[in-house]
Amino acid sequence: MYSFSFYFCSKFYKYKKLFNEAMENKDDTHEELCKNNIKANAGVDKIHNEDHFNKVCPAALYYLDDLSKSSYYNMDEGCKYLYYGIYNNILKNENYAYDKLDFYKILLKGYYDINDWDSYENYIKEINEDILERNNNLMKIYDNFESYKDSLGQQKEKRCVYINNCIEIYLKYTEKCKTNNDLFCAELNQFIERYNKHMENDFPCDNLQNFLPYLGKSNMKVIILIPIILITLKLFILYILYKVSTN
Repeated sequence: MYSFSFYFCSKFYKYKKLFNEAMENKDDTHEELCKNNIKANAGVDKIHNEDHFNKVCPAALYYLDDLSKSSYYNMDEGCKYLYYGIYNNILKNENYAYDKLDFYKILLKGYYDINDWDSYENYIKEINEDILERNNNLMKIYDNFESYKDSLGQQKEKRCVYINNCIEIYLKYTEKCKTNNDLFCAELNQFIERYNKHMENDFPCDNLQNFLPYLGKSNMKVIILIPIILITLKLFILYILYKVSTN
């Protein structure tokens, strides 16, 4: 089952680096494959946006080629980043009059038809829009967080935009993760830990949260423990006062 177990630190950023290289280095070979092979596949006519196809397809094929050539990368993990790279990089701020998942699957099928990919059928069977969109949000929250950390010398207003983007994604899942400890919520809590630690020493945004409470059942345990600790402390103080008064 494909889930959310890897988009942190080195693994996330190595796919980001590879995708950025693919956008810069896409070549005539991949453009020809898109034009002569992928474009002829069933379903491409549903996209109704030749500009999107021409922007995305060569970079996607170049990226998938690089993924498959090295044991350093995992094909299935890298394909989840491909979805993110398409819609949050190449086609960022674009409007879609087609199904995003269909377009993504068309590109993967086109690549599979002309290359070896042993796990393709299992990947296509298991992957769905919910998994990809939640992965997108995990990657987006890390992208914004890293942009914030890299913007130390920039104006406060610009830096706070990155933090606001992180908080907006966090707030989307406060209810969904309240009683849920699935892998996605656990991964989001790992981000919260990194966020809170960093914001202890670097937080210029007066009107935003510098501390994000943990999500899910783990957070509920903390909430339950706080009054227990306070009651215990109060009883201990009363006991000390009693001992002092009786001596």
